[in-house]
Amino acid sequence: MIALAFRPQRRVLPWLLLSCAGLAVGPVLAFAGMGTWRLFVVVGLAPLLEEIVFRAGVQAELTPLMRSGHAANLVTSTLFGLAHGLVAGPAHGMAVLLPSLLLGECWRRRPRLGPCVALHGAMNAAWLLGLDAMWAGGLAPLTPSFATG
Repeated sequence: MIALAFRPQRRVLPWLLLSCAGLAVGPVLAFAGMGTWRLFVVVGLAPLLEEIVFRAGVQAELTPLMRSGHAANLVTSTLFGLAHGLVAGPAHGMAVLLPSLLLGECWRRRPRLGPCVALHGAMNAAWLLGLDAMWAGGLAPLTPSFATG
């Protein structure tokens, strides 16, 4: 039997279950030709679900176990990068590591979802604007196919 390294608190468990179900939204919308959903998913839904999983879930549980908010942030950000790398490729996984560390520091200083989700959404919006600029310049962006709808 394989046991989880952490046990979610009862108040976090419903959010973790909801977010795990929500992680299927991206691939489903990819097959449905997301188009007009792109902005909503990349700037709103994805940041909310990812911050529920990675900050309110993983980082919140690792912090007391590791007795270090910084170490918990590093481990959580590494997992965040690996998750993105599995979906969008290794370059994308590495590209999100530094922003994830910033989000983790935001959580470490004030463990509230609102500021983390807002910052994550703003970074994703800037990323989308950067993609548009790269496409206009003829450069190949580092983006998962479902985000370019």
